[in-house]
Amino acid sequence: MLTSTIDKRIKRLLGISVLLLIIGKGILHLTANLHFDIIFQSGLAFQKVNGIILLILAILPLINSSLLSKKYGLIIFYLASFIIFIKVYVGYANAGFLPEQIVECSIQVGIPITYIHVMRGDLNKRRLIFILQLLVSATFIGHAFYAIGYHIVPSNFLVLTTNSLQIDKGEAINFLYIIGWIDIICAVLIFIPKIRPYIIWYLIIWGFLTAIARTYAFVHESNETAFFINQVFETIYRLPHGLIPLLIWSITRQPTNFQLKNIFKAKPNKMSSEFS
Repeated sequence: MLTSTIDKRIKRLLGISVLLLIIGKGILHLTANLHFDIIFQSGLAFQKVNGIILLILAILPLINSSLLSKKYGLIIFYLASFIIFIKVYVGYANAGFLPEQIVECSIQVGIPITYIHVMRGDLNKRRLIFILQLLVSATFIGHAFYAIGYHIVPSNFLVLTTNSLQIDKGEAINFLYIIGWIDIICAVLIFIPKIRPYIIWYLIIWGFLTAIARTYAFVHESNETAFFINQVFETIYRLPHGLIPLLIWSITRQPTNFQLKNIFKAKPNKMSSEFS
C-alpha cells in the first residue's frame, strides 16, 4: 500500500524537473527566435522579457525556499506556467492550430503548478500519481499523433530521426509510425497499476532519448556554436519528459528487501521439502 504523505525524495526530483524546465525555457526565450511575432507585435522583445521573468522565477525559490510555503509560491509557479503556456500557444498557432501541439506540451505547462501544490501540502500521493500519469500520457499521445502523421509528420521530427539514426527519410517515417503507436499504447496502459511497472521504463528511456536527441542529432551537423547551445537548452527543458515517468516509478514501486547475494543462499529446509 502507498502512504498518503509525499517524502522529500519525491519533492526533490519534482523540483529538479521544474527547475530544468524553467531555466531551459528562460534561456531559449533570451537566445532563440521563438516566433512570438506570429501573434504579438514586437514579439521578439516580448519574448525576451518573458525569458528574463522565467529566470527570475527560477532563482527566487533557490534564494529563499520559504517562498514555496507562502502565497508567493503560487504566484511564482502559476506565472511560470502561464508564460510557458504563451510559448505553447505561439507554437500552436505556428503549427496551424493542430491540437497535438497543445497536448504534447502537457508536462511543460503542468508540472510547475503541480510542484507548488505538492510543496504546499495540497496533494497526497494518490492524487499526485494520477496528475503525473495524466501529464505523461497526454505528452506522449501528442508526440505520437505527430509521429504517426495523423495530420503531419513535422520536419524537425524527420531531421532528428535521420540525423540520430543515420537512416533515410522513408525509413524515418516508418520508424516514427511504429514508435508513435507504441507511445499511444503505453500512454493508455500507464493508468493500469498491474501493467504500469512493465511499460514505465519504456516511457522513462524514450523520454530521455527524445530529449537528448535534440542535441545529439546536431553534434556533427552544425558549425554554428550559438545554434548548438540552443539545442542543448532544447534538451534541458525536455529532460522532465523522462524525469516525470521516473518519478512515477519512484512513487509507485513496491519496497523490497531483495539483494542479489541472496540468490545464491539456499534454504535447506525449503529445498528439501520441494524435492522430496
